[in-house]
Amino acid sequence: MRILSSSATTFLRGVAATIALTAVAACTAPVETSTAPAAPVAEPAPAILAPGQIDPNGPVNVALLIPSGGADAERNALAQSLENAARLAIADAPDVTVNLRTYSTAGDPARATQAASQAIVEGADVLVGPLFSASVAAAGPIAQAAGVPVLSFSNNSAVAGANVYVLGNTFESRATRLLSYAAANGLRRTGIIHTQDAEGNAALNAVRTAASSTGTDLVATSSYPRSRDGIPAAGQAFTNAMTSAGVNNLVMSDSGAGLVYASTFLPFHGMNMSEVQVIGLQDLSDRAFASERTLEGAWFTTPDAGRAAAFQSRYTARYGTSPHALAPIAYDGIAVVTALMQQARATGNVDAFAATNLTSPSGFTGVEGAFRLTPGGGNERALAIMEVTRDGPQLVDPAPGRFGVAGF
Repeated sequence: MRILSSSATTFLRGVAATIALTAVAACTAPVETSTAPAAPVAEPAPAILAPGQIDPNGPVNVALLIPSGGADAERNALAQSLENAARLAIADAPDVTVNLRTYSTAGDPARATQAASQAIVEGADVLVGPLFSASVAAAGPIAQAAGVPVLSFSNNSAVAGANVYVLGNTFESRATRLLSYAAANGLRRTGIIHTQDAEGNAALNAVRTAASSTGTDLVATSSYPRSRDGIPAAGQAFTNAMTSAGVNNLVMSDSGAGLVYASTFLPFHGMNMSEVQVIGLQDLSDRAFASERTLEGAWFTTPDAGRAAAFQSRYTARYGTSPHALAPIAYDGIAVVTALMQQARATGNVDAFAATNLTSPSGFTGVEGAFRLTPGGGNERALAIMEVTRDGPQLVDPAPGRFGVAGF
């Protein structure tokens, strides 16, 4: 038998130990060296919006209340023109997503009430329309209870207030512009002859308000029933009221044939028309007014002619027909919505349609010029002053391009 030397024995033991350690290592579970994944970060809970608030980064739901759905073809055509203008305004603000839904009122207050209720149930953030003042008065309280503003097409300031705004060209806006310009030209003794009806009373109130804010003195008021017999019967009285007070700017609230007829009695009963500036609160752009010498040289207001022509051209190119005279008001209603959404997105403000934003002194850019909404629910518009002449209306003072200039 062969005996191994001690050195050989030592070598074999080392090899055995190495094999044993290797075997142990092979049977031992590997040690995890990677870092455990971090716990997921919870997404912030969506903001809970109060009534009247809106996500500034989301779409805005607009309910358009128009006088369609009845048997009156002219009213339906007007409603279509309002809708067309609203959609044109949406197209002009591609960075704002406007979900527009139309609701037919047929010009009926009861249907306007139903339309407003349905619109709010369906998530409307703002109501644009309705048109007629009775419909506005019916829809307003429903929207107010839901914290939803109403940008109506009416020009009747009597239905404005709280959450209801009127976008139509009001007597207040016209009177303020005209009396401001009159005062700037030294004509501060104001008189008004108005019709004995709701429209005439609204004109009287507008002139009273404008006189107090423009530094003019309302020194005489008179009125007449708007009828063939009523006007001549009152002619002597309303002429004497103006001449005895020494008015140098005379506001007349009537329109059309009634205005022409009433004006003829002023010189007939002794008023020296060369010493008085006649001011019309209605549109006198029809050349027929110039045929009455008393009205030649009368002042009245219009929107900026260039802007108005540009809107008509764009509207006609898009829809193949001319816009209704009230169509720009619908455009302006949407312009308010998109402007406030753009502002809210820039600031992260969820109160886009808060009263402080709606009545911002800087106002809005309308399709026919600048305008702003007042805290009382009315509006002020940038209006040009025109003069009645035999050659057609002539520009006396252009529409201001912004707020803060003389007479605006």
